[in-house]
Amino acid sequence: MFRLIPILIILFLSSCQFVQTSPSSNNSLSNGSGAVVTENLPDYSQFFRDGRYSIFSINADGTGLKEIANYNKERDQISVSPDGRKILYVEYTEDLNKDGLVNSQDFMSSEIGMMNIDGSEATILVPSPEIDTNPSFSPDGKFIIFSSSRDTGYRYLNLDLYLLEMGKNEASRFTETMREAETNPAWIGNTIIYSNFDIRSTGENAKLVYMDEDGSKTKVLTNPDIPSSDIDHRFGDYDAQISPDGTKIVFARYLDTLLSHRNLELGDYDLYLTNFDGTELVNISNNLQADLNPSFAPDSTKIVFCRKDEKTSELFLYDLDTKDISQIKIPNWNTLKSHPTFGPEGRIYFVGERL
Repeated sequence: MFRLIPILIILFLSSCQFVQTSPSSNNSLSNGSGAVVTENLPDYSQFFRDGRYSIFSINADGTGLKEIANYNKERDQISVSPDGRKILYVEYTEDLNKDGLVNSQDFMSSEIGMMNIDGSEATILVPSPEIDTNPSFSPDGKFIIFSSSRDTGYRYLNLDLYLLEMGKNEASRFTETMREAETNPAWIGNTIIYSNFDIRSTGENAKLVYMDEDGSKTKVLTNPDIPSSDIDHRFGDYDAQISPDGTKIVFARYLDTLLSHRNLELGDYDLYLTNFDGTELVNISNNLQADLNPSFAPDSTKIVFCRKDEKTSELFLYDLDTKDISQIKIPNWNTLKSHPTFGPEGRIYFVGERL
């Protein structure tokens, strides 16, 4: 069981978490570019009234913080529907490690759920005793694609891709591979991109693969050559996202094991940007921290992501025009933040955890 944990870090434990200073009632608000926005801050005491975890939304400049839903079981890996009406999430349903919390460390209890954009009518979609993770909407919002071990068993980490038609109560198996993991699917136009690796190999890194939406054709986009990948530390490429205009792909590359976070072995991840055809590959966040969970803005001009080191984790924006990276600052808010994603209206949705 313990051998699964390092490999599953990118799937379940890559949540952005950053401890800030104690709350106050009023302050100046610095946006991501460093400019100062004069605004009365929200009444933070109104948040987390019913539980430890919440989903929030915020403007890209750090203003307009709003709590959407609050609960005691962690819901993360959120994705907003193309019409802005629904939120997909992964919910952890049982305290399997008996630490008094129900969160991503209990990843064997993960289920796919969906709620309205206002947090109402939250429901588990297709319950399974195995791992369900990485949900994402199809471009027209009629299907959900996700990764699961429901027909293979989690003990081998044999994750396949599944499709669920909206309004239906049974998912269909979309890929069927022996002893391979297929994770982090993203869908734009008629193309699905996902991470793939052979779970038996001690030297193969995770690679990115294209697939037509009907599953008829596949093509390897990246096949990184990173030394010392092993069965426990599967270096390589994860969490790819295609820009809404279909011209770029961003992903997180797992490079080494030098970094830990909140007593968890995490490793160094950098964000890479490439053209849709795989040309002009560029490291856009070259550092010794872990940069994770990238998401394109609706106009394809910015990427929101999470940056971690051993003690902190913060939300950042990358500007594709200027190549600048800037922090999204929420002053005087003592909470942990995770899993940022853009909605179609340009707001950023993320998970918060009360300390």
